[in-house]
Amino acid sequence: MTSDRYDWLLKEYEQMFNEKRHYDGRFFSLLSFFMAFVTICVSVVVGVNDIIKDTSVSIFPVFFCMVGAVGFIILVNMYYSRVNYVKVCRQINSIRQFCLVNQIPSFERENKMYLNPEFPHFYMLNSMHLIVMHFLVLINSFFIGLSFLFITEFRLWNAAVSIIIFLLLSSVQTLVLRSSLKKRDIQETLTTRF
Repeated sequence: MTSDRYDWLLKEYEQMFNEKRHYDGRFFSLLSFFMAFVTICVSVVVGVNDIIKDTSVSIFPVFFCMVGAVGFIILVNMYYSRVNYVKVCRQINSIRQFCLVNQIPSFERENKMYLNPEFPHFYMLNSMHLIVMHFLVLINSFFIGLSFLFITEFRLWNAAVSIIIFLLLSSVQTLVLRSSLKKRDIQETLTTRF
């Protein structure tokens, strides 16, 4: 076997690594953007509220709902970044497995990386991507629940409803995230086997 026959495969392998870095970088860029956005919104709300000093007008609910909405949009983008990241990793594992099994020249023989083209799974709870996404779910739910607290004057029932909204939203977002990633994992596994 000549090395020329498999040059395209090695180039594909290198290209996949670049794409993997791209999706990983995009994921964490979205996180840093969201955290900066939250910091700016909270600072603006506190500053404007300090300047106005009118207790009848509260801008907290508007800004907190906006933070929750932007957080949800970023969560959806993170979801697709995770999906693309996993697809690229699986392609890398597949190429690596092919090169090692077929003993392609100029491919490193000592390998301690994954060879299974069905790995990584879309939903791996110990993955940093999933930890960040669940953290973002909690932040979104917290701000939307907190916005309800500032709609009317502070009362105990208002705080209870705010906590219920937080728990409900975080549970729903977590279940949707988990089920859609697990469903995608099952679909991708079935399509790669046949």
